[in-house]
Amino acid sequence: MFLAVLGLCVVQVDLLYRVGEPYPALLMPGFRGSGGAQGGYAISDRAEAIFVLRDGGTARFTMPELFAQFPISHYGDLQTHLAPYDEQAPIDRSGLRYRVFPGLHAGKLDRAQPTNRESLRQWMKQRASELLPEAEVERLEVVWYRDTHHFLSGTRQSEPTGSFTLDLQEPQS
Repeated sequence: MFLAVLGLCVVQVDLLYRVGEPYPALLMPGFRGSGGAQGGYAISDRAEAIFVLRDGGTARFTMPELFAQFPISHYGDLQTHLAPYDEQAPIDRSGLRYRVFPGLHAGKLDRAQPTNRESLRQWMKQRASELLPEAEVERLEVVWYRDTHHFLSGTRQSEPTGSFTLDLQEPQS
């Protein structure tokens, strides 16, 4: 029995490095890396949600403000639906894991599908009405930044790395 459990642990470690951490794992997290800190600075990515109003004004929100109704542990997954992407890029579903689990990562891979896009539009339209009850919102623009935090000077440099735009108007028939 001991050898069987030991053998399963070896298989799990192999899967961990080839496929990613299985759930549930019998391992402690790897805690790889230094959290982005190196040479006196740290690098992080962040996004800012900008609702563009019909009158030309804008209203800016952080991701925690935008996703306030969800637990913070979900923000990373939710943000992936607002990340820049190429709608024309082919979707790669090759490999054993997609044959075994055909819907794996479907929400991320199929973001440009009309039903997914419409679902996101409806949710953002509702969220905009909650955050800005008196405003007429035309679209959502999410701007992504790479921030460099300098420890010694206490400053932050931000560089835009991409954007995602979602029209919140009703589709024309």
